[in-house]
Amino acid sequence: MLFVFHAIKTEYKQCMGIPFITEQEIQQIAYYPTELDNIVCLEGYQTPYDEDTRTVYLPCHVDEKTKFYQLDGQIESAMPGYKLYFIWQDAFNNLKDAIMRGTTFMLFARDDEGNFDYFYVNFTTLPILEMHGEVIGMEERDIYSGEITVWDPSYAGTNRLLVQSSNLEWHVRGFSSMSALKKSLKLNLKGKSGNNNNLALLGFESDDDYILNPMWFDDIKVREKLAVDLWNQMADEKGSTLKMSGGEYCELITNGSYEGLRVLQNKIERSYLKLKNEDILLKGNNVNLGTKKPPEEVYEVVYSMQNKEVTFQTISDFFYMEDFSNVNLDSWVDLQLFLLLGNMIDNHTYKNIYYVIEREAGQESLSFIPWDTDMSFGVYYQGGFCLLPESVELVSYRMEYEKMKEKYPKLDEMLANRWKALRQTVFSEENIMSKLEEYYILLDQSGAVGRDLNVLGWYSWGYEDTRDGISIYIERRLQVLDDLFGIG
Repeated sequence: MLFVFHAIKTEYKQCMGIPFITEQEIQQIAYYPTELDNIVCLEGYQTPYDEDTRTVYLPCHVDEKTKFYQLDGQIESAMPGYKLYFIWQDAFNNLKDAIMRGTTFMLFARDDEGNFDYFYVNFTTLPILEMHGEVIGMEERDIYSGEITVWDPSYAGTNRLLVQSSNLEWHVRGFSSMSALKKSLKLNLKGKSGNNNNLALLGFESDDDYILNPMWFDDIKVREKLAVDLWNQMADEKGSTLKMSGGEYCELITNGSYEGLRVLQNKIERSYLKLKNEDILLKGNNVNLGTKKPPEEVYEVVYSMQNKEVTFQTISDFFYMEDFSNVNLDSWVDLQLFLLLGNMIDNHTYKNIYYVIEREAGQESLSFIPWDTDMSFGVYYQGGFCLLPESVELVSYRMEYEKMKEKYPKLDEMLANRWKALRQTVFSEENIMSKLEEYYILLDQSGAVGRDLNVLGWYSWGYEDTRDGISIYIERRLQVLDDLFGIG
């Protein structure tokens, strides 16, 4: 790597509390090369660090107007006697552009006797999660115990750096993740005594359970976040609390190894959905509607004050397609249209759906919330994982559709009217494309896309999954559904 060094012309001599030094000055004071582990501290916490590449990660808020001497946070050495210096590069004069290009800076450490070492530095505008731990047990998969530190450079929409830490247990979640290089992880924050520790991470409500989504099937890293944001926008539009788990981009370092981009998500639980004590929350498993399987193979009870028999009875008629009288039709219609828009084949069966039974005045109302929507907008499973870049002619209703129509003859009219209304707001092409553009800007400005590619060394779909491709896919998908629901 070739750096061009010049004299520092600006009156500002520091970045994050660390002075600059030139190549010429280093040659005059560096006598004895030595090997140091990461000694860099930011705001009192040892910085995120990749051991293999000796790279320090510095999360920071940067926009078009940010100067290097304005960055939030103070760096210092964790090793007594050593001083830290940034080696001056002209790239500091346009830090936003340097971060987007993935420019690597250098940090010089030296003691008074002339012992010295170098560290590489990557600035990023995304939050970073760093986890350290070891295996403490094994059930279906290894369980790790250790600590997590979360660096949020744009805390609560401000320019302030927030650093949070907690004890932690984590394990791989999901079936397909077991063989993936980038794995989906379930995180459980712990207090010092081993009890659950609620923290509000990356703008989420305070909780102890989180998920790290690897976006393994998504080369452009937007599908899951797009699905989450669209569904939650629909919920907000209706004043509903029945939302999908949120999604915030971050970068992950585990046990000294950089592991690329993730989406941090909160778990769907009673408190998150603002359910009442008497309400019930069920999570669907991979069992097709109408099959005569026992309830334990069909659902996981997430929350219920009732025993299992009573709990399962509240939904068994719907599952066996015998009675739809307690179905919240507005919720069912929204789910139907949402799955059609994303062509989310993986959510069409009883897999990857949460079921909410709300009780009021002796009446039950069954509503639906999708989750785990990574196979969407062109990614699907058909004897193996596939990418469908442009062909969107397949329109698949959920399997209960025909039975539902027998009870509700105006179901097609409801679907068409709701589709037409959504096309003016949440499902407008302008709204969807603006969200995609927002994600692209966020990812590009962080420089993290290139770092993520370096983790794997290849794209899951080669170079077939592109930003232009998903835009075309969505345009054609909207047209297919406009034709289906009578919008000329």
